[in-house]
Amino acid sequence: MPEATFGLLLVLAAGLLNSVYAVPVRRMPRWEFENIWLIYSVVGMGIVSWAVAWWSVPNLFDAYYAAGGRAVALTIAFGAVWGVANLLFGVGIRQIGIGLAFPITIGLSLVLGTMIPLLAKGWLIFTPGGLMITTGVLLVLIGVILCARAGVLREQNEQQTVSLVQRTATIFWIGLCVVVLAGLMDPCLNFAFAFGDSIRTASIDQGKATAGAESDAIWALALSGSLVVNSVFCIILLIRKGSWTKFFVWKNSPYWLGAVSMGVAWTLSITLFGRGATAMGRLGDSTGWALFYCAVILFSAMWAILMGEWKTAGNAARKMQWLGLALILAAILTLGYANSLGG
Repeated sequence: MPEATFGLLLVLAAGLLNSVYAVPVRRMPRWEFENIWLIYSVVGMGIVSWAVAWWSVPNLFDAYYAAGGRAVALTIAFGAVWGVANLLFGVGIRQIGIGLAFPITIGLSLVLGTMIPLLAKGWLIFTPGGLMITTGVLLVLIGVILCARAGVLREQNEQQTVSLVQRTATIFWIGLCVVVLAGLMDPCLNFAFAFGDSIRTASIDQGKATAGAESDAIWALALSGSLVVNSVFCIILLIRKGSWTKFFVWKNSPYWLGAVSMGVAWTLSITLFGRGATAMGRLGDSTGWALFYCAVILFSAMWAILMGEWKTAGNAARKMQWLGLALILAAILTLGYANSLGG
């Protein structure tokens, strides 16, 4: 199997794993958001990411030293900004609803996270591969919008939504600004990967990284930046609301396993993405990010259908959902072909 094809399959597998990591949240009703998120963050962004990097890059800190302080600091900063984006997205959902928050954040992140690394390569955007990437991104955007619209129609059919007319204008516009800001910041995780060439090179030369594992050194740094942001936010909430006591309630003890499994699954999905995007070659940091998001959206939607969440939706909503998913599937094929064209 060609290495680029293997890389593409790894990225799709990463999207599959990422689409299910949050499933345990539904089974932890007695814990608050901050209880779940703190354990998930410490395990995934801290313990697992560093364990993977330490295992795959034996001389890890020699690699960081060789890469230079600027590269290390920039990678941590990208991760911290991405951590802020995650928190803002959660706030935005509460203010304007997932029907608007989802397409705005995903759309901005996918476009910026895919196109900026491509534009940074200069003339590559005008090659057949670059033009096909642009086409694939447009297909994804249309598909995401259709899926989001289908979700709104489903909620309206189930009488679960609140009309935007009933929302105050101030809350709506604040929420819209928050979601746009989240979308602008979200691609920073991919920027850490795309512009981390010096760390990747040092991981191979100085760190003696195993084949394809150069990106693990990047994730350990980037996710540490995110860990600081998420942990501080969660600790503030735990203290202010007094929800830290829920950690020590015996009947809540199985929740620890659920939160830990979230951290392990999410971080392994990011690790697979990094290895897959690296194997995809020169365009991997662009096509890989777009394919990763496509897979997350597609598999998440399929899980929802299989779990019966669309049984009560109207015909119009179901048709629009299937059309959106068909466009995202077409985008996956387009982006895979674009990567095969190379630079």
